[in-house]
Amino acid sequence: ALSEKLATIINDTSIKTVIVAAALAEPALQESQFSLNELIRQGERLAPLDAHQASRDDIAVLQYTGGTTGVAKAAMLSHGNILANAEQMNERFDNILTPGQETGICPLPLYHIYAFTVNMVSLFAMGQFNVLIPNPRDLDALVKQIEPFDINYFSGINTLFIGLCMHPRFKALNFSNLKMTVSGGAALTHAAADAWMNTTGCTITEGYGLSETSPVVTLNDFQNEEIGSIGRPLSNTTVEIWDENDEPVADGESGEIVVKGPQVMMGYWLRQEETDKCMKRGFFKTGDVGLKLPSGNYKIVDRLKDMIIVSGFNVYPNEVENILCLHPAICEAAVIGAKDEKTGERVCAYITLKEQVDEQQVSDYCRENLSAYKVPKSIIFMEQLPKSTVGKILRRELREQ
Repeated sequence: ALSEKLATIINDTSIKTVIVAAALAEPALQESQFSLNELIRQGERLAPLDAHQASRDDIAVLQYTGGTTGVAKAAMLSHGNILANAEQMNERFDNILTPGQETGICPLPLYHIYAFTVNMVSLFAMGQFNVLIPNPRDLDALVKQIEPFDINYFSGINTLFIGLCMHPRFKALNFSNLKMTVSGGAALTHAAADAWMNTTGCTITEGYGLSETSPVVTLNDFQNEEIGSIGRPLSNTTVEIWDENDEPVADGESGEIVVKGPQVMMGYWLRQEETDKCMKRGFFKTGDVGLKLPSGNYKIVDRLKDMIIVSGFNVYPNEVENILCLHPAICEAAVIGAKDEKTGERVCAYITLKEQVDEQQVSDYCRENLSAYKVPKSIIFMEQLPKSTVGKILRRELREQ
């Protein structure tokens, strides 16, 4: 338990009191530790509290951002933000799911905004049955937990789809009634979408959102997905693409994605300066680069902060990662920029493998499929890539190595 790990280092800190929370049973306490449940019971006896009459405009949660590109910030999401996004999602779910009749797998923690709104609020509000997976990194246990159920929908992210499609017991499951698979949290690669289709017979429907937008902004149309796009905006949601002067660009041109809608946060908790930076004319500036496709769907190019500039040319890691993951020997890839005396920055690729391949073979493959300035100048093989608790690849940790 984390409390036991803390006990080994607490004497080296200034922490005097620790409150331990345990969902299922009273925790075993170390010195200077107190049970949250017991403290709540004591508080109820000493000072009973009247129930608060919440309104839609009250803060419901302080949802911390993932911190994949910088310091995490707390997005203030109101009850109205979350309820609006649940209503928006259920408008789309109504087209494919029968209320109260479906069973789905939720392998993401409910403290993550994706599972919180999509599974715990939206799908649960439809009367659907969510199977919660305690540890999605343990694929053997995950598959064992799925086996008893006839699943109709699945919520996941790119890295999880790849891992499951390589698992022999998962591939042996019956997917005849799987009608919906939703992807978010990270860019969906063609390799993952193809592998999932070949394994389950189900398409993956990619959406896009952020902690600051409760989270869903856009979603592909179920069973009519445009792979490589994030779909079209949800109802009552306006998406625009702005240039560096905060002005809209022409359709098809890339720029920063900005969002206006009832799901957009109230601001960052105790960070007015950060709030002012990202809110303009009622729009939230996402920090993501994207463009509008001829189909009317939108496409993510990459995070502004992750863009690599090589000799004045923009290189977006997502594009290089997607090409790398199409190589039959490559399992996962993460691309970052590093300082270079000649070109300003150079492209560095970190990859994990399904089967043996050498650096020269990967480099040759990249030269066949990418412009010369986009080809990684260094290729590092790793047993596994650093990831967040929800399985999102952490480029920031690679930059810090």
